[in-house]
Amino acid sequence: MHFPNWFQNWWMYFGLSEEIFPVEVQRSYHLFQQSIYSSPLSKTFRFALYFQIPWIFCWNFQLGPSGNFKALSKSLRIKWWEKFNYSHLEVNKINDWFKANIHLQDMTRQEDEAFLLTKNAVMSTLAGASIQQEFNSVVNNVVVNLSDDNDDLLEDASPASVNDVDDLDYDPYEGLDINDPFLDTQPY
Repeated sequence: MHFPNWFQNWWMYFGLSEEIFPVEVQRSYHLFQQSIYSSPLSKTFRFALYFQIPWIFCWNFQLGPSGNFKALSKSLRIKWWEKFNYSHLEVNKINDWFKANIHLQDMTRQEDEAFLLTKNAVMSTLAGASIQQEFNSVVNNVVVNLSDDNDDLLEDASPASVNDVDDLDYDPYEGLDINDPFLDTQPY
């Protein structure tokens, strides 16, 4: 998504901050903040955008005395909707939302969780070994599986498996209605 610079500047000064969230929203925001990927847009902005947080930013001008001169000042406040249903912001629903929108999760967190699951599985298997030979067999299986995973990662990172930009089969204009004089045949 692209938002104009003036709006991003406005949000930086007048947008939501976690300190003004109601208590039930703060818990959900902390989970969202830990789980969402990094982006130039602030996390509070994306939280308000994705979950449509209703809030009203109000200001009043006040004329007040300031020594010999009268000063015009601005009084700012935030108003939350009294009757807003916050049920879609419960922690379990935020988790469900991340499962449905996996592309928005912080991938480093997913990798950490996968590592911890693998580590727990290995540790429980090792703990179940009752004799030295069984223990050695489990360790050898783990080493072989991990080396296979590393080989797969190396193959994925090799230049032969990466899609080249200069690939002749790739046509970025395929399916578009264009009239390019340099094409051998026109699309229509």
